[in-house]
This record gives sequence, C-alpha cells and structure tokens, in this order.
Amino acid sequence: MGEPNIQLIKYTSGERDSRLLAVSGLTIPAGVPIFGGGNAAWDHYCNTLAYHQLSTVNLEYDHRYKKCIQYYRSTVQKMSFMRLLYLQSEVNFSYTPNQIVKKLGYTRQFIHNIVSESKEAGYVEVVENEVVPTEILLNAWRHYAMHWWVINDETQLASAFYRIFHAKASVNIEDKIKNF
Repeated sequence: MGEPNIQLIKYTSGERDSRLLAVSGLTIPAGVPIFGGGNAAWDHYCNTLAYHQLSTVNLEYDHRYKKCIQYYRSTVQKMSFMRLLYLQSEVNFSYTPNQIVKKLGYTRQFIHNIVSESKEAGYVEVVENEVVPTEILLNAWRHYAMHWWVINDETQLASAFYRIFHAKASVNIEDKIKNF
C-alpha cells in the first residue's frame, strides 16, 4: 500500500477561510473530488453530521424507551451493540456472544457484561446462546431514529451531497446487513 495522497487545501466555506488536510480515503471519502466544490460539500456534510448528533443530546424520549436509549447511548460501544442487534433482527438472524465479540471487536468481558445487563433490563433475551433483541430494544431504536428524522426534517441542513452519499449506501441494505 502506497502513501496516501495528502494535499493541503485552502478554500472559502461560508464566512470562514479554512486550511484542511485532505487525505483521500482518510479524511475525505475516496472518489469525492478535492477541488470543484467537493471539499466544500464534504465540509458541509461533516458540519451537518456534528450538528445532528449534538441535537440528539437533550431530546425528550418517550418514557417507554427513555431508559433503554439512555443505557445504550452511554457509550459508543453500547450504541454499536444496540445497532447490531437491531440490524440482525431486520434480517431474521441472531448472533452468539462470541460472534458479537468478533463483529464488534470488543472484549469477551464487555460483551458478557452488556448482554447480562441488557437481559436483566429486559432489552434482550438469550435463546440457545443467541442474543435476541426484545420489542423494547427494537422500538427504542425506532423511537431514537424517529428523532434523527425529525431533526433532519426540521433543520433542513441535509445538503444534496449528504442525501446522495447516503442514498448510495442504502441500495441493497439488506444484503449489506447480511454480509456485515
């Protein structure tokens, strides 16, 4: 593997003058043109993503899902676990704790703890050593996703680049989930 293509870019985005280290495949997706507006579009996407994620910090969640959402949002690792369980349910597939360790790259102890805590809280069931999300977890994820949708809709910050970038990734999502 060769050295990445690193270019120091100076461009004007809105009212600020920025110097960005543009590394194709590292700080900007491979294939996004660094010149001709691609960098400005990518900067807008990054700003939009940061704004949307911060906008969910103090949301008021429905009392039925609030504890579940707060539990999984408490760490990035727990949120990844929640996402994995939601996606596995969409393709009628279940993972064992060992498979979860391999998929997420977390320690066995961490996965054991999160499965135990989630089971005790009623967010998952363990059936024949497979971790299965309950309706509470699935509906909590949908409730959380609904808030992201509303924020995006209300702020209208999503640029054409943002929509196109995600539209490419959403094609055949079921196949991508199965092969994750």
